[in-house]
Amino acid sequence: MQNEIVGVLDEDHVRLGELAAGLRACPRPAFALRQFDEFAQLLGGHLLVMKRIVYPALKTIGWKDVSSVLLLGHARLSRGFAELLTLKRANGAFADALSDLLDATEHLLEAERTELRPILVRHFSVGARLAMAADAVLYLPPRASAGAPPAVHTLRQSARDWVEEARLLLSGLRPEPFASDAADGGDTAPAP
Repeated sequence: MQNEIVGVLDEDHVRLGELAAGLRACPRPAFALRQFDEFAQLLGGHLLVMKRIVYPALKTIGWKDVSSVLLLGHARLSRGFAELLTLKRANGAFADALSDLLDATEHLLEAERTELRPILVRHFSVGARLAMAADAVLYLPPRASAGAPPAVHTLRQSARDWVEEARLLLSGLRPEPFASDAADGGDTAPAP
């Protein structure tokens, strides 16, 4: 059924795959701005669906049959996506990070197809899957018709929110030096 969460995720996977293939085919992915923007909107929406709809549902069933590899994959993809959004688009670091993100997206979508899909079908009724799908469409941009520019869609979490999330994630990686260390020019991290 297309109108239940499994169908929504299946369609999402196809759309993300198509957009990723388009980005890979571009000779200079850092300059494929329209394609990247569409991909970023959809990936951001997909990650929000997982974070705000699918994971809370899985929690209600006690995380039955959910592998930590899948959970870690989403966390890593979210972090990689957030980090990518902090980079300037017109440089090699962006192109490299985009390539890594496309690879990570491809692997995670395959894990969702093989691991998550059966869990959703096995542990949730059709009614529950329909309810999840109704909530999910609030986070996903509509599919653009062929040849038309992508529709402007207000997602519940904007790119600015993803950048802020990236800053929070990245600030947790590099502790700020003590004021006295900064004054001395030192860059040592404070002791725990």
